[in-house]
Amino acid sequence: MSERQLMANEVHDSLAQGLTFMRMRMSLLRDAVRHKDDLRAFKYWADVDDALGNSHRRLRELITYFRSQMDPQGSSTRCRRRRRRSSTAPAWRWSS
Repeated sequence: MSERQLMANEVHDSLAQGLTFMRMRMSLLRDAVRHKDDLRAFKYWADVDDALGNSHRRLRELITYFRSQMDPQGSSTRCRRRRRRSSTAPAWRWSS
């Protein structure tokens, strides 16, 4: 499978899960509002708000990763190098 296809799959999988969860929660939120159940409505609203934030954060991470310079030997080689580098680095350097 090409790197381009792998990237598209990763973006799709990440976004599809979040969107599906939000769609289900929005349906429950609509029912709670219709029945004037404020407690449930607030819970479902908070779920959607959290999921939206997580999906947005994950998308930014993916875009940042894919924008970074690609290894000529492919992304799997780059991931192995990054994993090796981070596993040998002191704990205080993990933020890189």
